[in-house]
Parts: sequence; C-alpha cells; structure tokens
Amino acid sequence: MARHRERVRSYRVGRIVRVGMRGEVFDRPAGFDLATWWRERGEDFARSLMRWQCRLRLSPAALAGLRHAVGPVAARDALAGAGPPDADGWQVVEVSTEGPDVALTQLLLLGDGVEVLAPATLRAALAAQALRTATRNAGALTLTDDDRVDRTGG
Repeated sequence: MARHRERVRSYRVGRIVRVGMRGEVFDRPAGFDLATWWRERGEDFARSLMRWQCRLRLSPAALAGLRHAVGPVAARDALAGAGPPDADGWQVVEVSTEGPDVALTQLLLLGDGVEVLAPATLRAALAAQALRTATRNAGALTLTDDDRVDRTGG
C-alpha cells in the first residue's frame, strides 16, 4: 500500500516493474489504521469478484455452513439480508458469487439444505448434479432407519 495524490491505495506486487529510492517522506494520515484499511480493501476486492446473484432457501444447517461454502464476505452479506425463518427454520437469502459454475460448486457443499429459488438455470443444474450423484452412488443400496443421517441434531 502507498499514498498517491493524498489517497491510500494498494498495489499488486506483480505489477511493480522498478523500485528506487526517492527523497520523499510518507506521513501516515491521522486516524489511519492499517489493519482496518487492509481488511476493508480485501472485502471490497472479494465483492468485486461476485457479480452473479442467486436466491436460495437454506436450512439452519446450511445457513451455519454458508461461510464455508461461499466465503465469509458473501456469507456475511447474504445473512445480513436474510428473510425471517419459516416454521422449519429455513430462510431465504440472496447470495453473490463469481458466476453460475462457481455457484453450483459452492451450493453442492451445502448438501440437501439448499433450495434454489432463482435463477431457474441454477436450480436445474443443481437438480441434475444431485440426480447424477444419487444415481452413481445408489446402486443396489436400500436405506434402513439406522443408515439415515440425521442432520437436524435430533
């Protein structure tokens, strides 16, 4: 990071082609906190990558795991605008991602705790992927009550 024309900016190291000493002195702006500035710039950068939105209905377990699936910035933004929980604790959220392929990969991490409300293309892609996975793994499997995974914590 450096100051340029009275603004503190960050520069990508890979873009620096020459370094030299100058006689100028940098005075830190009054009240400037490097840790806060760096965290905010990192969040701004993360948001700049997320230009594609989807509307989801998530279970309580998926809501809890959202930050691991989509990243902390996208999860924090989604949860901040979450709708009220329904009778089963599911909530509607708007999630920003890098694009439909990234969204599909991320939503698969949430298992059966996600329902895509929009766009329809993502809903169809998630359903198709789930069907392919179920078909590939089902074989001659028959589930008994003892085989089922209880995701509700009960």
